[in-house]
Amino acid sequence: MCTSACIRRLISILTILTTATLAACGGEKLVLYNLRGQMVGEVRRPDGQPVVIIDSYGSLRGRVRDHVITDADDRPIGTVSERERETLILNEKGTDIGTVQDNRDCYDRDDRLVGRMSVKTDPDSAAAACVLLILKK
Repeated sequence: MCTSACIRRLISILTILTTATLAACGGEKLVLYNLRGQMVGEVRRPDGQPVVIIDSYGSLRGRVRDHVITDADDRPIGTVSERERETLILNEKGTDIGTVQDNRDCYDRDDRLVGRMSVKTDPDSAAAACVLLILKK
C-alpha cells in the first residue's frame, strides 16, 4: 500500500517522465482554458508543420498555416493578422472575430476575455487556440 508521500513521489516521477517524453517528441503543445479554468482544447505545432487545433475530445478542429486558418477539412475559415501589441483573428470575409493580447489572452469580437493559454506563444498558435474558444461559445 502506498502512503501519501509515496503517491506524491510517484506523481513527481510521472510528471518528469511526461515532460521528457514531450520534449523528445519535439514540437510545441499549448493547452487552452476557458474562464472557468476548464481545458477546452490544445494547439500543437509539430516541428516544421502547421499549427494543429484539437478540441478537448481529441478531435481535429483545424489548422493554421502561413496565417491562414482552415477547418478540419482544410477549407479556409479565416486569417491571422499581427498588429503592434495584439493579434487579430479575421473570418473569411475579413471581419474581426477576436483578438489575442500578449500572445496569451483571448478576447471575442466584443473585447470580452473568453480564455487564456497555458503559456505565451507565437501569434499563429495563440490565434489558433483563440479560434477554438470562440467557436465553442
